[in-house]
Amino acid sequence: MSRLSLHPTKSKLAIYEHNQASQLVFMNPEGINLKILKAGFEQLDVMLGYYSKVTVVLLQLHQHTFTKGNQSISALFKKLITQLKKHYRCRIGYIWVREQEQAVSQHYHAAIMLSGHVCQKSYEIDKLAKELWHQLDPANFSYKVKNRVYRIQTYLKNHELNAARLRLSYMAKNKGKSADKGVQNYSTSRLKPKQYHRTRSNNRN
Repeated sequence: MSRLSLHPTKSKLAIYEHNQASQLVFMNPEGINLKILKAGFEQLDVMLGYYSKVTVVLLQLHQHTFTKGNQSISALFKKLITQLKKHYRCRIGYIWVREQEQAVSQHYHAAIMLSGHVCQKSYEIDKLAKELWHQLDPANFSYKVKNRVYRIQTYLKNHELNAARLRLSYMAKNKGKSADKGVQNYSTSRLKPKQYHRTRSNNRN
């Protein structure tokens, strides 16, 4: 069976096989990027390996001036993750994707993943992201996405996890992604699974 198959009755959905389970994902007429889909899901999986509660916060950031590179979003995330780690004292996972359709410049969809034991609301993330984005260019703006917070608890049924993954899958759509070579369309954190850290520690002994 293919890892991705069309939903039998709903044209805007597909079924993605992830961790030996079927996950509903958004399907766009132009298709979806499985590399982006997998990357986002895997970083969320790693966070769930460290914390029994994980909060996912969605962001949407619009850049005023077009750039072929992603210097601004990279600078934003470098500062944002540093400050969030200092504030919450936990691991931080993330994914961002670059999109541009009819607008003159690009915009970015992003998801921040934090320990749900220390973060249950989006206020601090929204505030910091907005401030840092405006510091880079006062004409930049951020848009508060509806239903942008997901509180996942691993010991409960997976409704919230499935809902969060479904929203993450929206970022993987091909529509709006640049086909130009050399334009980076996404980036993620590089968190390693807990087992990876245990293996490295054992190898040192």
